[in-house]
Amino acid sequence: SIPNYEVQYLYETRVLAWGSHKLHLDLGGYYNFMRLLAAGKVAAFQERLQALLQVSTSFHQTGGKVAELFYSGFMVGLLSILSADYMLESERASGMGRADALLIPKGGHGTQALLIAYKVSQALAGLPAMAQVGLAQILRKGYGAQVRAHGYVKTMLGLYGFLWQGSSASV
Repeated sequence: SIPNYEVQYLYETRVLAWGSHKLHLDLGGYYNFMRLLAAGKVAAFQERLQALLQVSTSFHQTGGKVAELFYSGFMVGLLSILSADYMLESERASGMGRADALLIPKGGHGTQALLIAYKVSQALAGLPAMAQVGLAQILRKGYGAQVRAHGYVKTMLGLYGFLWQGSSASV
């Protein structure tokens, strides 16, 4: 989660500038890239995310158990550009556990929320199994409870499982 306003400021300024530079986009283009996810355009988002990861980071920088934490922080930084339209919750208690990320539309900015779960696999062959584990966890633990607490939210765009292997991403 974002511990204080100073760290939030860093996410909203430095990480956004870094991400837009790596993607060769202005901030408007970067916003549109992240809106692909919020709009449920998963294939287009996945393609752009893979391109970003190939020039910016690798599973091998962390490996093992801390890889999921690393990518969680990485995604919070990327998702922070949506903070004008969404409340971004990271590792917030929801249901019987903690969702990795929740994007809940702010009043007047829509009625669809997004729930995100992260999983990491060292082997490409392991990605489909990890996706199933992540989706089952989302459903079993009721991670959508926090989203449903906002009466104006009518639907969740989807339950996404992010998986990383090396410098690849699968959604």
